[in-house]
Amino acid sequence: MSPAPVHHRLRALRRVLAVLGIAALAVAGAVQPATAAAGSALITTTTVASVPEAVFVGDPVTVTVTVSAAEGVPTGSVGISLDFGALTPVPLVDGTASLTLEDVGVGQHHIWADYAGDGGFGPSFQTSVLELWVIQRVAPTVSAVQPAVLPSDHDVRISVIGSYLAGATSVTFGGVPGTNLAVTSTGRIDVDIPRHAAGTVDLVVTTPAGTSAGVPVQFVDTRAGIVSTVPVRIHDSWAYPSSPSCLQVGETNGVPAGATGVVLNVTVIAPYGPGNLVVYPDRGPLGPVPTASTVNFEYNREVANAAFVALPDNGRICYDARGFGGARVLLDLTGFVMEGSGMELQDPVRLLDTRPGPAQVGDVSGPVPSGVVQTVQVRGKAGVPADATAVIVNATVTGTVGPGNLRIYPAGTAVPNASVVNYAPGYDKANQTIVQLSSSGKLSFLSDAGGSTAHVILDVVGYVTDGGVYRGQTPTRVVDTRGGQWQVGPTRGALRALRAHTVTLPSEMVPAGATSVVLNVTAMAPSGLGNLRVYPTGSDVPNASTVNYIPSRDIPNLVVVDLPDSGPATFRVYSDMVAYGSVWLAADVAGFVVAP
Repeated sequence: MSPAPVHHRLRALRRVLAVLGIAALAVAGAVQPATAAAGSALITTTTVASVPEAVFVGDPVTVTVTVSAAEGVPTGSVGISLDFGALTPVPLVDGTASLTLEDVGVGQHHIWADYAGDGGFGPSFQTSVLELWVIQRVAPTVSAVQPAVLPSDHDVRISVIGSYLAGATSVTFGGVPGTNLAVTSTGRIDVDIPRHAAGTVDLVVTTPAGTSAGVPVQFVDTRAGIVSTVPVRIHDSWAYPSSPSCLQVGETNGVPAGATGVVLNVTVIAPYGPGNLVVYPDRGPLGPVPTASTVNFEYNREVANAAFVALPDNGRICYDARGFGGARVLLDLTGFVMEGSGMELQDPVRLLDTRPGPAQVGDVSGPVPSGVVQTVQVRGKAGVPADATAVIVNATVTGTVGPGNLRIYPAGTAVPNASVVNYAPGYDKANQTIVQLSSSGKLSFLSDAGGSTAHVILDVVGYVTDGGVYRGQTPTRVVDTRGGQWQVGPTRGALRALRAHTVTLPSEMVPAGATSVVLNVTAMAPSGLGNLRVYPTGSDVPNASTVNYIPSRDIPNLVVVDLPDSGPATFRVYSDMVAYGSVWLAADVAGFVVAP
């Protein structure tokens, strides 16, 4: 065997061993000198001393390598490799070598150096690979933040999703930089968030190419107990009858560990036929599917309902469709409930069903006549304890023969102007509400149907106990834009389409210091198809709808809205429909949340 082939084979073997050494030593996280060569060769250390973190495509990249020893200045040459390719030998001058790389392509690259030794100096190599990003001259954009809701009181690592994020030098939250920034791809950055006071701030990414537009992110104080968040879409899929689907909600999308429930807006789109959908806690493959309905839908009509859903230990929820064909289901997270808040959520338990026969539950039987007050005992039934001050119910109206509305309120008080369910003949409708209980633990309801009858179903999904952060009250109308005898509040006339409207709540109804408000929002007499979006003041218009409406129908829904930290209690409403379309708005306060 000639000396030249032996030399090349030994050289190749040493490169292989060197690469293996990189993997092992990089775990240790330190640059290590090579072991002394045979005889009296001096130990050397090879370091890539200078390489930019990011350069623009077309710009040259200069890599500087130093080789040092305890005695003397190493001589010879050092090999420099791009992306573990062939080593380019570069002569050492006073222990330093520089190489300029041209035409490096867009993307992430790796720089490595290897010193073969010379004279009395032993070999060594760079033990940790340095990263280089070659980027385009395009400013970064941010499309999503995961999770979208951030805790204000403890550290969390998040992912920023977007485009042209490579080479990022900083990610700031309201001007405060995050730490331990890691660019994992051109479309993702992982970063530790700084602790920040509760509120909405802009997230901004900076790269050598520029700065992204600010993207609002919400910091929440989980100590508040009942936390309202900017709506976040967590699920979009098709549902089919008798095919339950389940998904992870706990400890995702900003829902923290320890949350006992979530607040969702559930939207059904383009159903193939009439039916209903129920959302419930995942109790495992043998767990029962509740008979309650969260959303009742019609053929090819969009409809949305709010839902308080308990979170089991596994943090998962399920939904199941019943009826004809299938439908598209959207789940938007609008808040969560923490332990100790005074609000306890549970699997749906039927409190009342006025349909005669095997389905009947409770003291009220038969079709409910219009205009007659019905009273139901709640405490001590359907899982509601003796110390409950309010109850969360899913109210369904079925068997309707005429248009009307259902009003639910504390027993012994005047019938409110606020409705919970607005229904049309021949269609089942459901909505959720929080009802304050009378001193004897009862609620009342009235069907206002112009003389026709209807059946009423009430399912308990939770309750409120005294001493928590929630303050319930008799539903009170604070906004009605219809004018004339109906007018409540300063806003008069139909809401204009594609425009955000600010609503100010009266201070005697929602006091200063309230962190969020519980509203029943009704879209009335819309001129066309569309939806209302109710969201916190200061936030961008969300993608999630609160009420999906159809022409000539009055459709309500429950919503929990975050309130500003200071100043008047306000929220915003956006009507998404064709230009020049119109819809009237009514809003009723059912309660509010105070700071702990």
